[in-house]
Amino acid sequence: MLTDAIKGAVTGIAVDLRGCGAVDPICLSALVAASSTLRARGGAGVKLVTNPGSPLEVRLQSVAAKELPAYATASRALLALRGA
Repeated sequence: MLTDAIKGAVTGIAVDLRGCGAVDPICLSALVAASSTLRARGGAGVKLVTNPGSPLEVRLQSVAAKELPAYATASRALLALRGA
C-alpha cells in the first residue's frame, strides 16, 4: 500500500499513528525508505502524526526524528507537507 502511494506523482505523505502503540522495525524501515524516495524527487517526504509524549513518539524521535518528523495533529502534518 505504501509502495503504491509513492509510485505516482505523490511528493509527501502524512501517516497518522495516534492509534498505534508501537511500530515494528520493518514498518519503520519502510516509512524511512518512502520518505527518502519522496524527498529525492523534491518532495516533503513522510510526516507522522503521533500523540505528544507517548512512548511511540519518544521512540520514533529517538531513532528517526530527522527522517520522520512527528506532529501532534494531522493539520500540522499536512501544513508541513504543503510548506515543503
